[in-house]
Amino acid sequence: MEIYDLGVSDHKVISLELALAHQHKNTKREIYFRNLKNIDHAAIQEDIQKLSLPSPLTSVNESVDRYNSTLHNILQSHAPLKSRTVSFTRSAPWYTEELRILKRLGRTMERRLIKNNLTVHKQAYRDHQKLYCRALKIARQKFYSHKINSNTGNSKQLFSTIHSLLKPPTLTHSDASVSSCDRFKDFFTNKISSIKSNFLPTTTIPTSSENTTVPTAPRPLSEFTPTTQKEVEAILRTMKSSTCSLDPLPTALIKDNISIISPIIATIINQSLQAGHVPLALKTAIIRPHLKKTALDPDNLANYRPISNLPFLSKVLEKVVAAQLHHHLSTHSLYEKFQSGFRPAHSTETALVRVMNDLLMAADQGSPSLLILLDLSAAFDTVDHGILLNRLHTTVGLSGNILNWFKSYLTNRTEYVALGNAKSHTHTVTCGVPQGSVLGPSLFTIYISPLGQIIRKHNISFHCYADDTQLYVKMNSTPTITSSALQACLEEIEAWMAENSLQFNSNKTEAILIGTPHQIKTSSTKSILVSGHNIPLSSPVINLGVKIDSTLTFDHHIRHLSKVSFFPSEKHCKAPPLTNPV
Repeated sequence: MEIYDLGVSDHKVISLELALAHQHKNTKREIYFRNLKNIDHAAIQEDIQKLSLPSPLTSVNESVDRYNSTLHNILQSHAPLKSRTVSFTRSAPWYTEELRILKRLGRTMERRLIKNNLTVHKQAYRDHQKLYCRALKIARQKFYSHKINSNTGNSKQLFSTIHSLLKPPTLTHSDASVSSCDRFKDFFTNKISSIKSNFLPTTTIPTSSENTTVPTAPRPLSEFTPTTQKEVEAILRTMKSSTCSLDPLPTALIKDNISIISPIIATIINQSLQAGHVPLALKTAIIRPHLKKTALDPDNLANYRPISNLPFLSKVLEKVVAAQLHHHLSTHSLYEKFQSGFRPAHSTETALVRVMNDLLMAADQGSPSLLILLDLSAAFDTVDHGILLNRLHTTVGLSGNILNWFKSYLTNRTEYVALGNAKSHTHTVTCGVPQGSVLGPSLFTIYISPLGQIIRKHNISFHCYADDTQLYVKMNSTPTITSSALQACLEEIEAWMAENSLQFNSNKTEAILIGTPHQIKTSSTKSILVSGHNIPLSSPVINLGVKIDSTLTFDHHIRHLSKVSFFPSEKHCKAPPLTNPV
């Protein structure tokens, strides 16, 4: 950077050079599509009725392959995959064929005006453009009004619609090539490998005292209960209509033909449960990188989060297994009492209400409390399969065919990264619970269940939401003893996590003192020691998405909500003209 004084003004000229990457936007792109709108539903239903599995039934792998290939061929015959090179412009979902005709007519009138330059042609062109603009406005209003009115009882879909209206789309990586996909794959896998390299080779059974303190299941579970067509139909109706590119048939068409397809799916699921084997075709995931925040640099791989997509059939299978696993855990009281993650009737709300109530009660009794928010790095991705299977056996009581099924579920899984039409080479997953799956979160909560016994041993209160663990303890009249117990608890937690291939991230661990203003002012506790790092007390801290301050006034959270709500509120003022038909 250089500064020049030209001598003609008090202001100086600043000259600098910036290395800005030029974004080469492809004006043309090859797309692949199927014309699903013009499918003859009666004809495709007739073909689906011919779907059958191998007779006699052999392996579940063969059944799934037959299911996939037959449905794929049916789809191909009714809506063949086509390719087309198009100009890459994001088409609005409300832009109709009638609008395209009006646009072409306007271009014709414009060329006629340029050629003849007659007043009558000029007026005709102006009138047509006014008509076209009004048609655009009406089409957009009708589209979004119908979408909003048809989802008045579906808050999730309603929010998604309003969000798409008020927020710009997320940028994607500019280079959709095989080499770019491989770079993403290597980046994601190297991140996990780097974390795993910090741990010593694990044994199947950790050496900590958890095996003597964790209660075992009162009755082992060795066989699945066969599913029924009725159960499968109920699951299919409640599942989202989103489709994975690995699916042989769009989910919407499966739902349109539930009565025909559900017996086939039920047979495949029962084959899998009876054989204790998960088909290989259901253990492949597509990873699609998504920017963590819209403002981040789309060319920096570290700014992306891997989003995993699994076949629809695999999720149906997992839902059947998850229901039976939940019944076993509930019947024998095997859920961790203070775990609110991925359990029916539990949520971040139950976790926050419990912890906030305990902290307020302690302050009311005259004692401030120290709240510690533990942080783990990529916890779901570093789970050791051997340890998890051992925990399913010793803690949950799974054995025999069921344990074999979970072993098959965890092993020999593959994934690849996809960007547009390009995809990376396939990678074998050797650790972690499957991301984007139904069973993955539940398996993770089972994996970390011994953590509760370790914390209880030190008389420390806690609450978990999946891998987010909150420790809190009263700082009574003997803070030295309390600090010693807390330090011993943290050291044992860190040792247990290292044994179980979980990385304790002390750099992101936070601590806050909770109490009345007087209790906070007179407290001698200013920091805590975690993994050799001195963590200063801070306020506010973010706990499960809520800003917590030292006196629990929630003033910071209220101001934050007011701030982030202002801009959408302003945008909402512009939404009615886009949604109300004129």
